[in-house]
Amino acid sequence: VEGRDFVLTDGQGDLTADVLEFEGTTRLVCVQLVERATERAMERVAEQIEQGRVAGERVVVVTASEIESATSALARAGVDVVDVEVCNLDITTLQVLVRAPMGVVRLHDGVIEHKRRIEN
Repeated sequence: VEGRDFVLTDGQGDLTADVLEFEGTTRLVCVQLVERATERAMERVAEQIEQGRVAGERVVVVTASEIESATSALARAGVDVVDVEVCNLDITTLQVLVRAPMGVVRLHDGVIEHKRRIEN
C-alpha cells in the first residue's frame, strides 16, 4: 500500500497523520463491511476493542462502510461507542492491509508491529 492510498477519514476530515503519528500503541480494528458481518463476528470485534482499551491502547475502528452504520453495529454488539474512533478507509486499501474481512493491526509509533485476522 502506497502512502498516498492510505487515507483515514472520520466524516469531519482526514485523520491519517493523527493516527500514523500517534506516539504509543494504536490498535486498528478493521471490518471491511459491517453490513456483511455476522452477529458473532461483531462480538469478536467488540472483544478486540475491549482488549485494546484494557491494554491502554488507542483503539480505532476502520471500515469501508458508512461511519453511522458502523457505529450502530458496534452499539448493537455492546460496545460503548461514546469514545470509539470510527474511520473510513477505501475497501481496496483495507483488503490489502488486512487480507481478511476482519482483522487487527497494531501500530507502535505509526509502524506496523503486528497484524492478524479476526476469526468468526
